[in-house]
Amino acid sequence: MPLGGAGTLVLFLGWAERFFVSEKVGVAMGVCLGFGALFTGAVGLARRRGMDTGSLVPTALAAAAVALAYAFYFMGFYDLAVRPGLLFSYVLGAELLVLAVILVEPTRARAQVWAGWVVFGFLALWTQGHLSESLLAWALGGFMGFAVLHTALPLVLKKLRPELPTSGWAQLSAPLALLLVLGAVVKFSTVSWLVWPCVLLIDVLAIALAFFTASLGAVAAVLVLTLVALGAWVFRIPTEVSAPGGLLLVVAAFALLFFGAGLWLTRRARPAWAKLDNVFSIGLPGDPRAHLPALSALLPLTLLIMVVLRLPLASPAPVFGLALLLVILALGLARLLVLEWLPAAALLGVLGVQWAWVAARFSAEGGAETLVWLVGFYAVFAAYPFVYRRVFAELRGPWVVAAVAAPAHFLIIYPVVERAFPNPFMGLLPALFVLPALASLVAVLRGQAAENPLRLGRLAWFGGVALLFITLIFPIQFTAQWLTLGWALEGAALLWLFHRVPHFGLRAVGVGLLAAVFVRLALNPSVLGYHATSSTPIFNWYLCLYGVAIACFVTGAWLLAPPRERVFGVVMPPWLLAGAVVLAFLLLNIEIADFFSDGGSALVFRFSGNLARDMTYTIAWALFAFGLLVGGIWKNAKPARYAALGLLGVALAKLFFHDLNHLGQLYRIAALAVVAVIAILASFVYQRFLSSDENPSPTVR
Repeated sequence: MPLGGAGTLVLFLGWAERFFVSEKVGVAMGVCLGFGALFTGAVGLARRRGMDTGSLVPTALAAAAVALAYAFYFMGFYDLAVRPGLLFSYVLGAELLVLAVILVEPTRARAQVWAGWVVFGFLALWTQGHLSESLLAWALGGFMGFAVLHTALPLVLKKLRPELPTSGWAQLSAPLALLLVLGAVVKFSTVSWLVWPCVLLIDVLAIALAFFTASLGAVAAVLVLTLVALGAWVFRIPTEVSAPGGLLLVVAAFALLFFGAGLWLTRRARPAWAKLDNVFSIGLPGDPRAHLPALSALLPLTLLIMVVLRLPLASPAPVFGLALLLVILALGLARLLVLEWLPAAALLGVLGVQWAWVAARFSAEGGAETLVWLVGFYAVFAAYPFVYRRVFAELRGPWVVAAVAAPAHFLIIYPVVERAFPNPFMGLLPALFVLPALASLVAVLRGQAAENPLRLGRLAWFGGVALLFITLIFPIQFTAQWLTLGWALEGAALLWLFHRVPHFGLRAVGVGLLAAVFVRLALNPSVLGYHATSSTPIFNWYLCLYGVAIACFVTGAWLLAPPRERVFGVVMPPWLLAGAVVLAFLLLNIEIADFFSDGGSALVFRFSGNLARDMTYTIAWALFAFGLLVGGIWKNAKPARYAALGLLGVALAKLFFHDLNHLGQLYRIAALAVVAVIAILASFVYQRFLSSDENPSPTVR
């Protein structure tokens, strides 16, 4: 039988080729399908009479495969390729041969997968090579028909033969059909409205499949592909279009479809849906049933960003209105399914839409309208956890989002106010943001039980945000060094708040801010150019900036006294005091340089050319070293004492090797006397208070 089948296939190929070359297309196609039907019928007849079909089944499948292969050959002729009705009917007939064999012999069910890949590959090649706008209706009908066929057949086989292994092919048919539609969208410069009913029907097909198979993978895939198709459509719309109402309506319709379908499937899920452990589950952490409605509410926000960046919209109302609808859907879903971090994703998405609008489409004329929308978005997130405080009593996410929403929206609102409503009192804006943060802090204090373990974290978040805006008043209202000053005050304030709200995050952020202040003041040369050199010696802005920073470092070291001294395992008070000492030494040198400056836009350090200035540096270093030594002895801090001795040595070296070469005889004697007195005092203090401790007498035996 195999030899006979092989010979028949050779005749099959020869006859098909001969008839087609003689332009008898219908006869050629009929011959191809006829030979395939002959073998399929033989398999069915043999099975019905109880005969062995071991050799007939492979031959029938081979005949059907050859018929499918000839579809690619027929597509190579233009006159036939532009007749999709005839060509698709032939492909359908060839595939039905495969399906007929499978129905007779279900153990060959895997053949449907290979046939499906061949068919969708054929459709993809035809789409890219021969699809035109006049043939779009035929193409969409063919895509939809094959999607229905390949979705239903695996379910039917599983129903007829429950013992057969579950096939995932049904899950792929709808996404593959949408890929074909996406190819059609990308192919044309303008997209026909016929595309979207087809996309809608394919989406509904995937949703129905999810209900019967208890798998959301196909729905998630078609959701993503639908939004990709919409995105491609956005970039096909002419940029001069200023009223994309139809586009936004389509986006809203698909978002509502997927959100409603996902929520409905979740609510009416069978018990088996509790696991969803097959290979087509979405693969995200948490409960997989919640992912589809969440994605349906959030992914369209990325599409809105593309709309804003692509189209010259005159008003933010249409885009922001749809964004608000999607945010409400996401927040409502978080409330219904008690999803902790879904509000964070919603905040991130809507912030992207707002940033896109402000960066690409904002104008001062529409500042009031934009500002109202931005404040409205912030109000939604700020009030959300308090409205459902009982539902979220044991969760952390919604409260963190409510706190973070304030600085996140401030970064967007500030440039809007600055461009649309310029004024000399911009420091009032962060002052206004302080009010809702303080109101939230009071609401948590009064409305939540003290024994709630999460109450402390909420107090820390809202308290930290309130302090952030309080300290932002200075750098925003003023300029340059005020940003550093605000960071220093914020760091000290957070360490103070840590005593009232002992949350680790406050302590870590406070120390981090002080570290940033040290970097800006000690390692940032730009700080010397914030202002021209001061006309007032000593009592100038250098003393204010560095003095306040030093005070904040010392205060921070005091606030982090034991048992609160460790941050990430590091004992912080010595480091903060060391930072204060370094800043004090820098301040000393800056004041000397400013005192002897000749004016200019920036401060410059010079250590030669002026005898008075050179000797002032030397004597000041020696005095600073002496003071540091006394402080190290008082606090019993060896690093401070060693640093003092090192600095005193540097001062002496500068005196002997630099200063004395440029001084007259009398000035040399005076300089040596001053430095010698300081060195003698240092030696006396060191010997008097530390000699017995560091060099103990040996024990007398």
